[in-house]
Amino acid sequence: MTYLSLREKWGNLPEKFRFILVGGGGVAIGWVIYNLIYILLPDIDNRATIAWILGYFVAVIRQHGLHYWLTFTNSTDPYLRSLIAAFAAYSVGGVFTTVVNYVLNESVGLHYQLAWAISVGSSVGINYVLLSRFAFGTKKDESDGHTRAL
Repeated sequence: MTYLSLREKWGNLPEKFRFILVGGGGVAIGWVIYNLIYILLPDIDNRATIAWILGYFVAVIRQHGLHYWLTFTNSTDPYLRSLIAAFAAYSVGGVFTTVVNYVLNESVGLHYQLAWAISVGSSVGINYVLLSRFAFGTKKDESDGHTRAL
């Protein structure tokens, strides 16, 4: 009987499933960071949206690292190159979700925690597509060991 290491078992999981698991863990960490920023900000206009923007910037760095090491394990791109591409990819989601967050907080009057959750949820699909194609787009071909661009 062959025993697989934890790394091998993790690597055998489908990439989309790893993205969801790693992203979920990152979102939990992000929620804590967002709340710390929110608490530390003075009671000002647009407080929740400002906390969202600051937390999003920190999240890009954190999520990229998590996805680089745990999700997109076939990527051959160097870390710094993929981080720069991740910032570009996350910028699209960042603009979109900041507008969503602002509207939910300031126009709709939704509780800031619920607005945060909806904002995060609205970015999952677009972030996966942009990250998998641009930030982690060069992959090792399992069959011959060569690299290919998506």
